[in-house]
Amino acid sequence: MIVPKSLQKNALLPESMQQYLSIRQRAQNLSNDIFRRYTSLIIPNAARDLGFVNGRVITVDETTEDLNLLMSYALFYYTIKGKTLLQMYKEEAGAELDEVDIRILDAKISSKVGFFKVISRQPQTYTLTLRPLGQKDVSDIMVTDIGFSASAVIGLVIYLRIIEIDDLAMTAGFTFAFPEKHETYILRNYQSVGRTFNVNNKDCQEFLGVRKLSQSHGNTVRTRVNWQE
Repeated sequence: MIVPKSLQKNALLPESMQQYLSIRQRAQNLSNDIFRRYTSLIIPNAARDLGFVNGRVITVDETTEDLNLLMSYALFYYTIKGKTLLQMYKEEAGAELDEVDIRILDAKISSKVGFFKVISRQPQTYTLTLRPLGQKDVSDIMVTDIGFSASAVIGLVIYLRIIEIDDLAMTAGFTFAFPEKHETYILRNYQSVGRTFNVNNKDCQEFLGVRKLSQSHGNTVRTRVNWQE
């Protein structure tokens, strides 16, 4: 996990930010262990869905967001016998995990993905306020995200996953972003575009539908912040 120099080894950080960085690091460690265990089981098929397979070779450009896209798709969307990698890992490795790891896995497994609009951002607290789109009677939500809190444009439409653990809400997985002017078009068409893909399940179809629209109507999003180390 890459964090700003101002957040590294700073004992004066607010407790909520210390908690956030700790959870982020633990979550990253879990993801790394999951992929070490299951790469050969799921990555080839996930890569094929994303168009990253040329013959028998997986071609992922690690200088772009391709790798982050593949990891997110494999972790949260692709299923084997109806189970995601997160669910499989919890069942098979649960006895090796402590209480914090279990809470993080449960939060990821129960997390929801959807469209949101950026209403405001608060760089000083590394938070931004998001408004759920396409849903009725749903309140705005404040999420912690180091990168987006510094760079997100007000009105930006984003498709992302939010996990909630303890008192924190934070983003997880790959994020697609669209200019506000395309909001109606994207919300109207992402499901029908997704149904054109013959893939593993409806969640995979939705993800690929949003990705397809992002290629023609989206903004470039960097899921890693290029902080100096």
